[in-house]
Amino acid sequence: ARYAGACVGDPAAEAAPPAPGEEVGADTLAGAVAVIDVREPVETALGVLPGARLVPLGQLVARAAAEVPRAGRVVIYCARGARSLRAVRALRARGWAEVVSLRGGYDGHVVG
Repeated sequence: ARYAGACVGDPAAEAAPPAPGEEVGADTLAGAVAVIDVREPVETALGVLPGARLVPLGQLVARAAAEVPRAGRVVIYCARGARSLRAVRALRARGWAEVVSLRGGYDGHVVG
């Protein structure tokens, strides 16, 4: 299924594999100042990571100033990692320096 709400606009950049520093493992969750879940509300019925804040990808840019801290590491996740990478790239393009994607997303952390 496709999810509405592109954030960046450059399809080539959105499809590119993670660059060094864009993706992290679950061991970094403890040191994060915020954990953001960019899945759609219907997807969160299966569960969310402890302390995560739901900000669907399609709403992220509009809500980021109020809901995503600029200071400290922010870990973003989705189901498997593709949307969270888009979110990281969108926020970095708008000045957030310490946003990273959770490698494998929710599925990789909980199932794997």
